Amino acid sequence: MKVSVSSGINAEYGGGDEVNFNCWNTTEEITEYMAKKGYPRTEDGFMELWNEYQETALARFQRANNGKLKDMILWTSHMTEPQFLKYLDPKVYTVQYWERS
Repeated sequence: MKVSVSSGINAEYGGGDEVNFNCWNTTEEITEYMAKKGYPRTEDGFMELWNEYQETALARFQRANNGKLKDMILWTSHMTEPQFLKYLDPKVYTVQYWERS
């Protein structure tokens, strides 16, 4: 899993609005990784994988900022639905609301 972060910045944009579980489910490298980790190929399993990515990105962002937690920004997405907000610490994450145009 590759995560790249810049140092000395106040916020990190994490995207999130274009995560596609169908793509993940048909990518051998991802499904093999999920099997190795014991993640089922279900919505919950894909959310666990996504959460693992978010935790890795957050840890690298924190290291790049000398141990300080700064603002992580995500678009509204599957991750920001009420049943999955348990993955996002409100002290760290800002959700940028995407309204249909």
